[in-house]
Amino acid sequence: MLFQVREHCFILGAGFSAAFSENAPTMNNFLRKSHELHAYLPEKTHSELAYIANQYFGSMLDVNIERLATFLTIQTTPYMGKEERKIVYEQLVNLVGETLKDIYQNPINDD
Repeated sequence: MLFQVREHCFILGAGFSAAFSENAPTMNNFLRKSHELHAYLPEKTHSELAYIANQYFGSMLDVNIERLATFLTIQTTPYMGKEERKIVYEQLVNLVGETLKDIYQNPINDD
């Protein structure tokens, strides 16, 4: 049996990290928060991702990324070929990494 090793593993949940850092998004506001942090560039780097989010979910900013990622991995996604799904999924994974890379640098100060 052959296993593919991934470089990164992201575990996102119901907002635990958001309680630690104002820069940490949740599943529901991930794209919006990424856009506010200038990581998500729907007109440039992430144009395919933005198009799919808007086309199938009605918004390029207000989409639950868990639903979006699931949609992209379904082999029977209508009107999308395997290569297009791969490109958009890679944009989403890269965006997650870019968005989360510095969230622990700026903790919420409860003083």
